This record gives sequence, structure tokens and C-alpha cells, in this order.
Amino acid sequence: MFQRIAIVNRGEAAMRLIHAVRDLNAERPDAPPITTIALYTDAERTARFAREADEAYPLGPAAARPYLNHDLLARVLTEARADAVWVGWGFVAEDAAF
Repeated sequence: MFQRIAIVNRGEAAMRLIHAVRDLNAERPDAPPITTIALYTDAERTARFAREADEAYPLGPAAARPYLNHDLLARVLTEARADAVWVGWGFVAEDAAF
């Protein structure tokens, strides 16, 4: 089972996953916890999903469309040591190349 899941989404989508992982961790007290990792743009630095994730990593300015930049996402996901990725809906979820 994975232990570090990165969230390549924001807002409500990210919060849904953060809450689901918290619930899962609570249901499995003897298992290693799953860590949630938020990716955020400069403008989202103080957004709820970035604050409530276990860890958060910056993607840079929103104008650069970082949620669609495969190279940037790969670099940040590697830096975050994510062993699973949840894309939610929109952004790269609709991009088969990702």
C-alpha cells in the first residue's frame, strides 16, 4: 500500500481527498498512516487545502498553468517523495499523456 499520496488538484477536490485519507487513517490505527501532500500555486499558499494537507509543495505562479505542466509536476512529485498521485477531476485528469 502507498504511504505518501500527492494531490494534483485544489479546493474542494483536494479537501475531499484529505478528509477521506484522514478517515482511512483513523480506521486503520495499527497501519502506517498515509500522508497527504498538497501541491499549490503562489496564490493558493494560504488556501485551506494547502494548510490542511500533511505536507505542501509550491508549484510557482498560477499564470504558468503549473497543474498542466508535466515536467514541473514530475519534478515536484519526485521532490515530495510521493508514491501515489490523485488527480481528481479536471487538469491532468483529462490529459491521457499524464
